[in-house]
Amino acid sequence: MDLLPHIEDSRDIIVGRLGRGSFGKGFSNYALSALKRLNVDLEAFGITEDVLQAFWDRYQDREKEVAICWTLRAMLAEAIESLILVDRVLNLLEVGDGSHPLDISLLPIFDYVESPRNMALIVQKLDGFATEGDNDVTLNSK
Repeated sequence: MDLLPHIEDSRDIIVGRLGRGSFGKGFSNYALSALKRLNVDLEAFGITEDVLQAFWDRYQDREKEVAICWTLRAMLAEAIESLILVDRVLNLLEVGDGSHPLDISLLPIFDYVESPRNMALIVQKLDGFATEGDNDVTLNSK
C-alpha cells in the first residue's frame, strides 16, 4: 500500500503552510499536521502520535546532519543552477551545425526567490549573417 497514492511524482509533494498550532508542540504534532495536509490515511498505516514520537526518539540525534544538508543545499543551489545553465549553453554550441551564428540569451522569467530555476534560455539562429563555416556566437545575459 502506497503512503501517497494520489501523488505520482515526489516533486508534487507540497505541504504548504501549517497553522501555528503545528509548531512548538513537538515533532509528533508537527508531523501529524503535515501528514493530514497531505491526505495520508493515518489509521491505514498505523501512524499515531506514539509511533511518530518513537521515530523522533530514534533519529533525534541526527537532526544536526539534516540541518547541515539543508544549509549546504541553500548555499550551493544558485551556483549549481548557474553551472547547469552554462552547461546548456555550451551544449548548444557543441551540437550546432556551425553554419549559423547563434544569439543566446538568459532571461529571468520570475523572481529567484520563487525558484532557482527562474531563467529562460532563448536561442535564435541568425540566418543571413553567416558564411560557410562561420561559428559566431552572441551571448546576452540581461
